[in-house]
Amino acid sequence: RRLRAPLAGLTSRAHSQVAMSDAKVAGLTKQIRAQVEKSDEYDLDNYSEQAAAELMSAAFGAPLDVAHAVRCTFLIGGGKSVRGRYDPNLMRGLSQALQKLGFDDDSGASLGSSRRFK
Repeated sequence: RRLRAPLAGLTSRAHSQVAMSDAKVAGLTKQIRAQVEKSDEYDLDNYSEQAAAELMSAAFGAPLDVAHAVRCTFLIGGGKSVRGRYDPNLMRGLSQALQKLGFDDDSGASLGSSRRFK
């Protein structure tokens, strides 16, 4: 992965967190792009809004090579005991990233709805 200019001033600990985030995004992107089940669930705990947006771009920037419709469910929050693991802006980041990729926000979307999210 290429390093962005703002990383030059980061401490080694901050740099390793960014590198870990990049590796985490790449790993989950690979899982999503290799999805063979009709429906799969992915947990975005400890993802920042920016990392989640990068994940959406990497995973859905190009059409998936699948023979049937798939549904990807992303866990972006939870109850009192796990709330702190999720960025409170994940929903906004995911929505904006998907809209930039041409997906439509549709509260009635179902498994057969192409390029839609809810």
